[in-house]
Amino acid sequence: MQVSNPSRQIKEAPMDLPPVEPIKVNIPAIVQRAQPTTLRDYYQEQKTLDTVAACLVLEAGGEGTTGMQAINEVLNNRARYFYGNNALSSKAKVATAPKQFSCFNNGVDTAIAAAKKHPKWQEAVSIVKNVPTNYTNGARFYYANKGRNAIRPPKWTKEFLRRGAKTVQIGNHLFYYGFKGI
Repeated sequence: MQVSNPSRQIKEAPMDLPPVEPIKVNIPAIVQRAQPTTLRDYYQEQKTLDTVAACLVLEAGGEGTTGMQAINEVLNNRARYFYGNNALSSKAKVATAPKQFSCFNNGVDTAIAAAKKHPKWQEAVSIVKNVPTNYTNGARFYYANKGRNAIRPPKWTKEFLRRGAKTVQIGNHLFYYGFKGI
């Protein structure tokens, strides 16, 4: 339509349109969480984020981005398995559970303080805030089988392999996935 007089306003006829249904998108829990409403909530959420990021840095800071993403995947997978979601608070519970991640053996606050000094700290925070990857094929278990922190295979590895577990090596960590019963 060509308008000869640009100063003239064109009125459009009112239209009766049917109501539009909102688009439903599956957004990861980390993205869709509610904003903190009080200062206390803010600090609690920040400590939760710091806890998960500390786990990534202290468990795999020397492994590069992919190594830290793999640890984040383990936290996601365990949180989904034990709590039915991979919300940040569930990941923090998994990370700080007794005898699960050795980086918290001396306490959460000590671990966070050490992790914040690591050169990969900001990258770890970014990994926690973003959509998870899947390099480990859904792994919930791993151990360091190479490098300066290498340990002997834990007792559970034989049982997992007997049950059909597959493994994927990422840096110095061996991840276990795809087996029945656990």
